[in-house]
Amino acid sequence: MIYLTHLPHSVRVKPYIQLLWYIAQDENEAAAASPRMIPDGLYHLVINLGDAHSYLDREGRLVCSKRTHVNAHQSDYVDIARSGRVEMMGVMFRPLGFAALLKNPVHEITGGVRNMDELLGAQVLELEERLMDAESISAKFLTLEGWLIDMLQPEPTFRPEAEAAAALLIGHHGLVPVRQVAEQVQMTERTLERAFKAGLGVTPKQFADIRRMQFVLQQMELRDERMLHYVLQAGFYDQAHFIHRFKRMVGMTPSDYFRKRNLLSDLYNTRASTAVTLEENP
Repeated sequence: MIYLTHLPHSVRVKPYIQLLWYIAQDENEAAAASPRMIPDGLYHLVINLGDAHSYLDREGRLVCSKRTHVNAHQSDYVDIARSGRVEMMGVMFRPLGFAALLKNPVHEITGGVRNMDELLGAQVLELEERLMDAESISAKFLTLEGWLIDMLQPEPTFRPEAEAAAALLIGHHGLVPVRQVAEQVQMTERTLERAFKAGLGVTPKQFADIRRMQFVLQQMELRDERMLHYVLQAGFYDQAHFIHRFKRMVGMTPSDYFRKRNLLSDLYNTRASTAVTLEENP
């Protein structure tokens, strides 16, 4: 397997993009993994340069995507159904960065897998052709970054206070009350909610729930503890409520997750990416 990341160089891109990534696997490796994408509160643009794949949502519905798409599921998981050769590129946006690529508010696309040509038009097909023609991974990264420079709106579409609020929720693993966050960034809760819906597609409370569940998953990767430990770490005072929220977002109970976590691929999940990422600076 090849997994490389690229940190954007352009000052036009850095405010919106956290990193670009590239993945390649042969058919045997791909067949052995069953990746599950667990919400992390961020948007991930995917460009599939290999064989076709599809998604299976928590209701068992099969969604066939085009080459370039975004997974906008922010409240529950989605599985990837793959076959054949895997070659993919992706863009991991900063919390409100995806809004800079769109003409409409983000909440209008949240809740499914969206094909980018339906949102951006022919420029997406042109990007796919240029990436396929690029002769090296470095050239692909530069091509993708150049396309983003052309496509991203020149001025931020989000309020800096909302960006600061998202950073606070991430930094505190979603465990700080939204009311306190709003006060710190000097916004009313209602105004902050509107800004989040427009730029992130979710409310601050929903974003906080996602981030605290991601924090629990990170802790589970590091050590095995009694269930009560994770319940308290996630800010829950009721174990049944914690298990219900965990099952909806991850697709299994915490106990099942402990048994199966080594069988689930973390390839597309940002919480594990640092363990397998090799940096490439073209």
